[in-house]
Amino acid sequence: MLAKAGDVYCVYNNYLKKYTACQITKIEENDKNPKAVILSLDWSGEEPLKEAELSSLQPLYKDFMYWNRGIHLSNVDVNVPTNYTFVGNVTPLTDESTNSYATWGNGYEVYRQLKWQEIPKEQRDAFKEADKSEEKVIFAGEECGISKRRLNDEWKPFEDAMELKVFPCLTHLTLNKWHKNLYEYLQSTPFISELVLENHNQTKLDFSKTSVCTLSIDMTDVEELILNDGLEQLILLGEIRKDCNIQANGNEQTLLLQCDKVIPKLKGLQALGKLHVIKIEELDIEEVLNAYPKLTELRLWGKPGNLLHFDTLSEFK
Repeated sequence: MLAKAGDVYCVYNNYLKKYTACQITKIEENDKNPKAVILSLDWSGEEPLKEAELSSLQPLYKDFMYWNRGIHLSNVDVNVPTNYTFVGNVTPLTDESTNSYATWGNGYEVYRQLKWQEIPKEQRDAFKEADKSEEKVIFAGEECGISKRRLNDEWKPFEDAMELKVFPCLTHLTLNKWHKNLYEYLQSTPFISELVLENHNQTKLDFSKTSVCTLSIDMTDVEELILNDGLEQLILLGEIRKDCNIQANGNEQTLLLQCDKVIPKLKGLQALGKLHVIKIEELDIEEVLNAYPKLTELRLWGKPGNLLHFDTLSEFK
């Protein structure tokens, strides 16, 4: 099916676990290959979009995290993917063009924006204000800019994680030890998207009430790891205990697991969707298949390395 200006399509967003929608606002004929300009719409639902709802649709404005506010437009192929359902055709909501080129995609940026809009407005406003501010605050006895986005406790030593609340737009946190009130801090902010935690000396870790997107975690002596609902990438560091239990709360299919050299013997991730293995010396693909039979993405890096039973790749569904 070829897209036409004004077409509205609906698609299931695996990240959001809801349906989302988009509109083709124009067909750009300038190139040898015509491109459709796709506009994300500010709509989501448990059921597919109905034709009767078309008149109330509005553009989705992207301003999550550090993005400046603007409509979400991209140039895409005019051929409509089979997982997109045609809903109807209405007057395009914009006539703007864009220099952005993309595929029809997996809906990740729409997911990020809609999740951002769930955050209380006061917190979002404080984030944006701090990011553009030159104000100074006191952290661990020193003067620092309030606009700090990244922090490493080796560069800025501190004891109590609640001290980090002076940085409203902090998103990346690297910790080389366990800190007092760490859980409390992580649960108080929806903005820490990347957390690196090493040398924590914990046997059970529970991030279920946090908003972390990428978690790099030292697995030494860890017996149980509970992940939050929105976690996208889990990077395992250190020595991984055999049969360590990892609870992904039903999000295994969209989770990306990264590990070093070998396939860890874990419990709880049988439905894992994505696996990256780095620094491989020797890896048995049959072992990967047995551990994670539902993989849709597998990426391997050697040093260089040898792969055994490579022919079993065809058995992945």
